[in-house]
Amino acid sequence: MLLTIWIKDPKGHFSVKSAYKTNQEVGVVVNSYVKWADLWKLKMSERVKMLIWRIGLNIIHTKKNFAVRLGDIDIRCPLCKVEEESTIHLFCLCLVSRAICFGVPWELHSDALSVSNAEEVAMLVIDPPISISCPSELKSLKVQASIQITLTLDCIWHLRNQAEHSRRPVSILPIVNNFESKIMEQVQAFTSSRDLNVRVAQIWSKPNRGYVKLNVDVVMGNNSAALVVVARGEDGEVVKAWTKLFQLGDPLVAEASAVPLAFQLPKD
Repeated sequence: MLLTIWIKDPKGHFSVKSAYKTNQEVGVVVNSYVKWADLWKLKMSERVKMLIWRIGLNIIHTKKNFAVRLGDIDIRCPLCKVEEESTIHLFCLCLVSRAICFGVPWELHSDALSVSNAEEVAMLVIDPPISISCPSELKSLKVQASIQITLTLDCIWHLRNQAEHSRRPVSILPIVNNFESKIMEQVQAFTSSRDLNVRVAQIWSKPNRGYVKLNVDVVMGNNSAALVVVARGEDGEVVKAWTKLFQLGDPLVAEASAVPLAFQLPKD
């Protein structure tokens, strides 16, 4: 008689719970410096936490990861359609992703973040790199930063899938417009007003009545640059967004050219 037992259980019984614990034990050894336990403690939906976990382990379904298993396939990024779609490229280096990061209310400059591998992308959420002079506010600001970065990554992943599967042109304008409301939904759902004082207005201020404010950034690529201009009205809503590619390899020259181009794009 052949008898099969599960050696991880004292009674030899297999269970999903036991298999999960075994898998977690292996994961801790392989990724010892990543604080996965802190990820699961974050007050966010399980869906987005699972997304961050997949990003950190580099098991997210990017084209480069697919190519490792499937062989010769087109691995160009569905968003920029130029570079290889790796995890780091998609979430940190892609020109479209960086435009989204800049267009959100807190103007995240992903190219300025010190990220060299997938685990460090996850650590941006688990332990946001925040420096503040008032220690009493550090905890609440880290909670807010974790939510902001998580929703930004989730947005990029959603837009990527839309570009890959719908085969239709993607627009970042509706996404940027909905970001602030998504942030407030997450904060209000998981944090009491006593524990967290959200101060989005300190990050970006509305223009005076009858005026439009232009926010400008330059994203550098390989021997090229992308100008990103986001226009917001007096109510804070995004009125228009423009991007323009041009051949410039010097970041200083690109930044110097950004402001006059920002005024020219709305006229065109």
